[in-house]
Amino acid sequence: MLDGNCRHLHNENFTSTNFVTFNTGLGTSVSFYEQRKNLIIKALLQSEADVLCLNEVWYVEDLIQLQKALQGKFPHSFSKIHEDTAIIMDKQTLAKPPCDSIIFPATLKCFMTYCNTSRNLIELAECFLVTCNAARLLSEECLTCVIISGTNTTNVIANCANPSPSRQFNAFNLPGLALFSKLPLARKKIQNLIPNMKRLVPRWVLSAEVEKVGTVGCTHFTALLPFSYVDLTILAGLVLFYFQIAILPPLFSSFDEENLNNTLQILDYFKLEKQYILMGDFNQSPRRANITPTFSDNYKVFKANGLSDPYVGNIGLPTFGRGNFLSIFQDRNLILDHIFHKGFDYISSKRVFDKFIDVNGQSIPLSDHFGVAVTLQPKNFIKRSVGAGASAYGNNPDLLFPMVNETTTMASVTAVTPNNNNIQSARLQELYKTLVCLNVGSSANGNNPENKIVNYNCHEKVDLVFLLDASGSVGQENFEKEKQFIIQSANQFNIGPNDAQVSVVMFSNQPHNQFNLSEYDNITSITNEINAIPYPAGGTYTSLALAFAGNYSFTADAGNRLDAVDVLVVVTDGKSTDHAQTLREAANLKQRNIVIVGVGIGSGVDTQELNGIATGPLYVMYANDFEALRHFYKDIHDISCIVEPVTTPEPTRPVLDCHDKADLVFLLDASGSVGINNFNKEKNFISNSLSRFVIGPNDTQVSVVMFSNQPVNQFNLSEYQDRESIVNETNSIAYQAGGTYTSSALAFTRDYSFTAASGDRPDAKNFLIVITDGKATDPRQTLVEAAKLKQDQIVIIGVGIGSGVDTTELSAIASGSQYVLHVDDFNSLSQFYGDIHQLACIAHQTTPPPTTPAPTTGTTPEPTTAEPTTTGSTPEPTTSEPITIVCTNFQITL
Repeated sequence: MLDGNCRHLHNENFTSTNFVTFNTGLGTSVSFYEQRKNLIIKALLQSEADVLCLNEVWYVEDLIQLQKALQGKFPHSFSKIHEDTAIIMDKQTLAKPPCDSIIFPATLKCFMTYCNTSRNLIELAECFLVTCNAARLLSEECLTCVIISGTNTTNVIANCANPSPSRQFNAFNLPGLALFSKLPLARKKIQNLIPNMKRLVPRWVLSAEVEKVGTVGCTHFTALLPFSYVDLTILAGLVLFYFQIAILPPLFSSFDEENLNNTLQILDYFKLEKQYILMGDFNQSPRRANITPTFSDNYKVFKANGLSDPYVGNIGLPTFGRGNFLSIFQDRNLILDHIFHKGFDYISSKRVFDKFIDVNGQSIPLSDHFGVAVTLQPKNFIKRSVGAGASAYGNNPDLLFPMVNETTTMASVTAVTPNNNNIQSARLQELYKTLVCLNVGSSANGNNPENKIVNYNCHEKVDLVFLLDASGSVGQENFEKEKQFIIQSANQFNIGPNDAQVSVVMFSNQPHNQFNLSEYDNITSITNEINAIPYPAGGTYTSLALAFAGNYSFTADAGNRLDAVDVLVVVTDGKSTDHAQTLREAANLKQRNIVIVGVGIGSGVDTQELNGIATGPLYVMYANDFEALRHFYKDIHDISCIVEPVTTPEPTRPVLDCHDKADLVFLLDASGSVGINNFNKEKNFISNSLSRFVIGPNDTQVSVVMFSNQPVNQFNLSEYQDRESIVNETNSIAYQAGGTYTSSALAFTRDYSFTAASGDRPDAKNFLIVITDGKATDPRQTLVEAAKLKQDQIVIIGVGIGSGVDTTELSAIASGSQYVLHVDDFNSLSQFYGDIHQLACIAHQTTPPPTTPAPTTGTTPEPTTAEPTTTGSTPEPTTSEPITIVCTNFQITL
């Protein structure tokens, strides 16, 4: 099977696959929990499943027991907790019960008093959330654990609060999901469908590429509960606009809306996949005879997006409700469990795990749900031997592309010939493009000796910038794996001035540009340059790297093209040092239509932050470790294919619409209370703040004055005209402890720094940034000098550090309350690296810079643009016209 990029989707030696989804109900709130657990293991071992999606395996102890018992039949498995036979969560977390909050004892008392008479899970949930409303402050893990553990207080405490010495694992498998397979799993991912928001039961999806089959997803959606919708989000979100904060309203007003959001999110998650299987408990029941509809309109969304649900269409037996006495709904029949597919042919389906088992004279079901099994095979199935050109159909290449009759349940194969009038022209072109690119047969016009990927459905003009994490947590060995990921990802593109361009920026404490977009026009040079990148180790200043990409990498000077798709790939293994500023910088880039792809590696990644950085859930990838990066080599190319190029020119300056001609003077506090270590952090603050500005004689100029007992000029405004020189000079400033004579420092800047002799320009806006950790030795004169500067239209920004700052004095020094920044300590300065630039932009928008007299030598008329002439539309080609196929280095006309 081939996709639009001339690549194999599957290994066609595998004919059909049996998929099974089963909600196990393995929580103590569902009766006969202990007896059912052993029966479920036995039933799974006897099943015909090749790939198995399990829901509601909540307790980690149960999950590990299942994995060990099923390992012989399903050697490949995956969850949030484990991967095949490896436990991927650390031991300390696994041993820790979900309810370890100091709030829990109080909520437990309420639970025992008011909720222990609840008859079922729904009544329990309503009581716990409404009557014991302090429960809303509990973690998602704790809240979910209490709800699914039932009304028995002993069970709740044992499962959720008390670490049991008899159990190795006390943790909670919050998604409740596990994927088991007879075939190897690759590209394993786990994604929260509603990230950053607190839910009653968070909804996730596990996905993996099953060898010889394709992509499979396992999920569990929000249920309809018969009480008022409860939104547990404490802070639904923050919108930062400069320094004003607004709290957003809750995302949803009903369970129906939340379930619909699950649907839309998961469709977006699988948007790149041409073929996939999606199974689980969707809590959606379609409208059918003898079936009660539940969220049926949401169910229709899957159908409208091209997914099929063969079990409902061919079998249609209920999976929940009447007929199963463990179900909480005995007044209705529901089909909540589904196996959707796209791009497969249906073979058969049936309801499974629906037999009642005799236990001590009582007949009980395995769960409160019955399971669903569906057998499928890839559409246009071809059994292929070795080599792209080899075929089970001999030398007739037309039979490589059988047409499928969609009205039958089995694939109906019809031979394709160029003169078959039943085939649409577009379909015929697609088949022949694939035929030629695979080099099946021969052509007088040439061939494709390099066997490169040729992409027909993808905009190839891409400007691709990689941000390469070189923080200390990565290590030399893993840094090399990061570099290989970039090299292999770049190899998926055709490189050249009219195709894809690549740039790499390494970052730790500072961003370091390795090469520009336009610097290399071939993959060999790019590979050599990446391999030569040294590993420096340092912090994770992601915000600086994002700002650098926006201010430099995606500019015309660095080779950025107006008609190219801009893609930024952020590769990281941890959390940024400056979280808030990182999200601000990412938002700025996205406003410029730069698509951001987040690649998170390992357990140290802040998933909430990575989702905030990326353009959307579709653009986030998670690798369990650096070795797993190899599963994502093709994904960057695939993502770039779905991004539409921007047709309007994008700004090449920093994100805010800001006049850049500014003269910037920093007053650097070197008083005795600072100390040498904190003095270095002050210098870092200056250096990092400059990454937002364009430095140069026609843009921003910078000067630094150190002060303690006396002001000491370090360099003038016009002395250095590039950022690197300014940073180097700032870093070399020696610490000279003394008093805090702020007044003399302010006077010095007015009398010397902001003068023409020092490089001050009459048409530039003047800014003075006062950095201090204390109170001025001469407060009265300090305010006098500050007033003089403000009279000269110099904007003063005050940066106060620590508890020793006189906030009243700092506010009086600054040009207004909006120009005052205050941090708790010197380490917190990293949170404000971007704020100097933002404040400068605010000042430019509120007060225009000084202007020079307009020239009197006459005016230049504005250029006019001639209207384009209309030549009429070009008719679409018909089947009788020649088909031109462009492959790498050659083209063929048929």
